[in-house]
Amino acid sequence: ANALTINYLLDKGGVTVDAEGKYMVHKDKFHATIEELLNKVLTIQNTGDYDGAKALFDKYGKLPADITEKLEAMTDIPVDIEFIWS
Repeated sequence: ANALTINYLLDKGGVTVDAEGKYMVHKDKFHATIEELLNKVLTIQNTGDYDGAKALFDKYGKLPADITEKLEAMTDIPVDIEFIWS
């Protein structure tokens, strides 16, 4: 769902990437774009539109390489609580 959201925002201009690779949120487009995405997702869920869901995830469902690289580089972030599952 996170990949879908960021890719949709990037595609529709609610978020852009500047020359330095920083992500910029555009308030004038962000909220309308989220509303549009929610409308699409909820309509797909309501109608049980498998093909529509597949098309949406095929287009927007994979994190861009630059985001994946940035996430992988964040290994030294301190964690307040470490969960240990037994």
